[in-house]
Amino acid sequence: MSVLKSMILAFSMFSRIPVPKAEWNQKNMKYMMAFFPLVGTVIGLILMGWGYMAGSLKMSRMLFACGVTLIPIAVTGGIHLDGFCDTADALSSHALPEKKRDILKDPHIGSFAVISVCCYLMLYFSLCYELSLKRDVLVMLICIHTLSRVLSGFSVLMIPSDNHKGTLSAFSEASDKNVVVLILAAILICCEVTAIVVSPVGGGLILINGAICFLLLKRMAQNDFEGMRGDLAGFFLQINELLSLVCIIIAQKGDFM
Repeated sequence: MSVLKSMILAFSMFSRIPVPKAEWNQKNMKYMMAFFPLVGTVIGLILMGWGYMAGSLKMSRMLFACGVTLIPIAVTGGIHLDGFCDTADALSSHALPEKKRDILKDPHIGSFAVISVCCYLMLYFSLCYELSLKRDVLVMLICIHTLSRVLSGFSVLMIPSDNHKGTLSAFSEASDKNVVVLILAAILICCEVTAIVVSPVGGGLILINGAICFLLLKRMAQNDFEGMRGDLAGFFLQINELLSLVCIIIAQKGDFM
C-alpha cells in the first residue's frame, strides 16, 4: 500500500488532479519521486487529446498553441512556474548565495520575476504555435513532459541540498534512493527510445538538451545557491521543456518527423 500512497502523494503534490488523501510520512514518501514523471505523462496524454480535438474541430493554430501552453499550468497548478519566478528573481539580484536563498524564500513576487515569466510564456506560446498536429509531434510532447520530470527527480536526489530542513531535503531523505533512481532511469530510457523511434534527430536533440540543462543546473545550484532547492528544480523543468520544444521544431522543420 505504501507504493500506492507514494503515487497519491506525487499527484497531490505536483498536480491539481483530484486524488484520495494519504498521510505525509516517510514511509508513504519512499517512492514518491518515482511517480513524479507520471504527472508529465498525464499532461502529455491530455495534450495529445487536445491536439486530436484541435484537428477534428479545425481549430486555429493560435487556439491550439494557447491550449498547449495553458494545459500544463492548469494540471500542475503552476507549481513549477512558481519556482521559475522565484529563481529568476534570485538570479537577477546578482547577490551573494545567502541573499539569493533569502529571495527564494520570499513569498512576494519581484519585478524581475514578472518580466521573466511574461517573456517565458510569450516564447513558449510562440513555439507551440509552430507545432504541427501530426501524431509524431503529439507523442514527442508526452516524452518531453515525462523526461523533464525524470531529470528534475534526478536533481532532487543527486544534487546536494543547501538546507537539511527544507521540503526538497525531506523528499530526498525519505526516498529509497537506489530503487527510485533505477525506476527513473528506466523511465528515461523508455522515453528516449520512444522519442528516437519517432524521430532520431528530434530524440537525439532532446537527450543532448536534457544532459546540458542538467549540468548547467548542477553548476548553478552549486555556484549561485551553494546547494539544490525545490525552486531550482522547478526552474530547470520549465527551461528544459521550453528548449525541448525547440528541439521538436528543429526536427519538424527539417522534415525529420
